[in-house]
Amino acid sequence: MNTLKTLFAIQIIALGLWAGSTLMMGLGAPQIFWTMRDYQPMITAPQHYHVLLRNDDPQRLAGVIANKLFDQHAIIRYACASAAIATLLIIPWLGGKTSRTQLAILILALGCLLYEQQQVVPQMNDLYAVIYDPAKPEIDRAAARDAFHTLHKTAERTVGTEALLVLAALAVAPWAHAPKPAAQPAPQPAPADDA
Repeated sequence: MNTLKTLFAIQIIALGLWAGSTLMMGLGAPQIFWTMRDYQPMITAPQHYHVLLRNDDPQRLAGVIANKLFDQHAIIRYACASAAIATLLIIPWLGGKTSRTQLAILILALGCLLYEQQQVVPQMNDLYAVIYDPAKPEIDRAAARDAFHTLHKTAERTVGTEALLVLAALAVAPWAHAPKPAAQPAPQPAPADDA
């Protein structure tokens, strides 16, 4: 019983971290872009530091920072997805109760994560390189910007769907693992009176 409780606790923690990491991406990325757009070097800094501190291209700098954070969040999301799904598969072997519905929800969420990381993000990185390549003609860079914005919307929808699915799996977890009520013994027929 203690092992089952431990596995259930691991699953809840993994789902909470997965959902939190996904939501943090959606809420944190805009803050990075807004902050970098408004950032200006401190005028009190020494003159020779201004080259390092100046913000000539805030969108590009914000994109670099956000991309680094997304890479770290992807590792967290993969680890949490693996832990959550593994517990769902192990618990029945130990005599516990799991939900096929919850497992299906998590598989869909993992599918969103894989699609975003294996399909959308690599394409966005390729387009990002074209956008900021001065050797490329402007018409190619403009086309890359349009395609990048389209893929960015796809990524937003995919990550949003992933977050909703993980939150749904987290919400149903207590009911999915609730023990079945013990079966009541069938009533015994009253002994017949001897006439």
